[in-house]
Amino acid sequence: MPTRCEASPLGNHARDYLALLESVGRVIATQRSAFKLFAAWLARQGVRDVRAVTPEILGRWRTELSGQVHPRTLDQRVQMIRRFFLHLFTRGVLKSDPATLLPHVRVVRAAPFILTVEEVRRLLTEGVAAIQYPFFRLTAYTLFHLLYATGMRRSEALRLEVRDLDLEGGTLHIRKTKFHKERLIPVGRRAMENLRIYLRARCERHGMLRATDPVFVSPWHRRPPPGSMDPAVAWHLFDDMLRAAGLRTARKSPGTANVPRIHSLRNALAVHRLLKWYRDGADLTHKIFLLSAYMGHRGPDETAVYLRATEALLDKARERFDRFLLPVR
Repeated sequence: MPTRCEASPLGNHARDYLALLESVGRVIATQRSAFKLFAAWLARQGVRDVRAVTPEILGRWRTELSGQVHPRTLDQRVQMIRRFFLHLFTRGVLKSDPATLLPHVRVVRAAPFILTVEEVRRLLTEGVAAIQYPFFRLTAYTLFHLLYATGMRRSEALRLEVRDLDLEGGTLHIRKTKFHKERLIPVGRRAMENLRIYLRARCERHGMLRATDPVFVSPWHRRPPPGSMDPAVAWHLFDDMLRAAGLRTARKSPGTANVPRIHSLRNALAVHRLLKWYRDGADLTHKIFLLSAYMGHRGPDETAVYLRATEALLDKARERFDRFLLPVR
């Protein structure tokens, strides 16, 4: 059955473009939704074919959209449409690219909230202790400790299945991940022991686990077989922990996000690991490639996004630089 996108002014071109993005791990649900909205807007303007789209039409779309969405969302939509029309132009579908003059959206992006080691400790102790029910506490502690210990994305953790855990070998098999960067990662003893305890509690609560069962389930779900934890449930648990640990509005530095997100645990792992390497005098040129592969990035340049300068990092960098200059002074 044709989709709305296929029956739209964008025709099969949008379907094929999204399929191409999906093949390289780049498409997400919000992109599909944005294309449907864009196609519906074109139809309301009387556009019946993608070849009829002009720079003036795209300019009107951008102006109208700017009054409806957040600047960051506008930036994402504009870049998405620019890449789509460039794709059609380079493949000869269009004689010219109508999105060439579509202006970029200037968005000042806040630096990520970098949790300190002490703040992570408070989150996993005081924050977890404030959760009322034992199984809820166990679920929250196991999930968020694992995210910090491995730097996994939230989506990767929630998609874990029982068969992905090698409890004896101490590894996790991460599948269906961003950019198709499937990987096998080693995990520390404490995180693996947490998983053993959590899975035993799962067995007592839901019965024998199957290989394809999700590892993390909504803690209040009692009927077997339970489904994978919804991202909204994970956020509510995390938000309760933030409030209990006093981290909900912990810092207000200029240009920095004021509230930690679940993704902040991933940021913290990268920064704390870099700081440890600085202290140990490790070869960072080599280590950054290892960290990039471990975190599932396409390359070190993407990992660098997480390595925001903190006061501790700057201090250690200055010490390293001073040692480098010492022989020539």
